[in-house]
Amino acid sequence: MQIDGGETRQVSMRFALRFSRACVTDIQRVLLYTLEQFGQWKHEQYKTLIRDAVADIRRDPRRPPARARPEIGARVFTYHI
Repeated sequence: MQIDGGETRQVSMRFALRFSRACVTDIQRVLLYTLEQFGQWKHEQYKTLIRDAVADIRRDPRRPPARARPEIGARVFTYHI
């Protein structure tokens, strides 16, 4: 963003996210499966990865690796982790 004097500043925006019940259930199931199959260390690692991905999406839901998914619905994106 350009401001007086030609200085450039990073503008931080936050977006609200809504998670369906199915989404929350899916995340819980994935984390439980990870815990049961791979142990506590991998469970914590994966939980952190998911938390970081959600933070990235809140900052900019269209940044890579986000991908527009018009076949699912208007303004729908997926974010591969």
